[in-house]
Amino acid sequence: MHTRPRMRRLVLLSTLIAILPSCFVMNDDHSSCGDGVLHSDPAVEECDDGNTAALDGCSPQCMLENPTSITWEFYTTPTSLPEACRLGVANIEVSYSMSDGTDHVELFGCYAMKPYFFGAPIVTQVTGRALDASGAVVATAVRALQNIDRARVLKFYELAGYIHASWEFRNAAGDNPGCPPGFTVTLYRAGKSTSLYTPCLLGKGHEYSPPLEPGDYDVTLQTATTVTTKTVTVSPNNAVTDVPLVVTI
Repeated sequence: MHTRPRMRRLVLLSTLIAILPSCFVMNDDHSSCGDGVLHSDPAVEECDDGNTAALDGCSPQCMLENPTSITWEFYTTPTSLPEACRLGVANIEVSYSMSDGTDHVELFGCYAMKPYFFGAPIVTQVTGRALDASGAVVATAVRALQNIDRARVLKFYELAGYIHASWEFRNAAGDNPGCPPGFTVTLYRAGKSTSLYTPCLLGKGHEYSPPLEPGDYDVTLQTATTVTTKTVTVSPNNAVTDVPLVVTI
């Protein structure tokens, strides 16, 4: 009399056991951005809100859209430890552009390593100037854009500076032929070399060096057929030395 209902219950129970795990899948190595299923690898997806809209907390690439933060640190040399705001620095002036196309200049009191947050992504490099009480510039700092970096630190160095190398390619007729394959930009000093990241769009590009101790440096741009070198002097206090390179290929 009770065999069939019991069998139905057993069949239903076994069916639920089979399908319940799929109802609770949080990670799926085969998921795609925007499908609402979080990938198991955070390098692939930090979030997935079921759409690919921007500025809703989860980006079109399924990365968290945290507010951008800006803070600052002071150093004596590139290898020293960060310090509090230096005596004589009263304010930090920060300039940047936002994703809505607006440009901003903000003035903050110099509180050591205290972050300030902005609600929309910053889409250009951030430039900071350390000012004394009279408004005179004590030091400058530049933080170039990195798409995945939402926490940008302006690092002010007393005994260091930067090289800002830019490059543009021309052919014999003076036209821009685009980017040659395999070109490199290298800094040389005292037998040591540092290769810069060399982005190139439509035959042009630029990049800031890491903080460098003051002194003379050779900036070399090399392609398969040309070698172009300029010698420049890096100054302290976060000074930026521009090195334009125009190469005929």
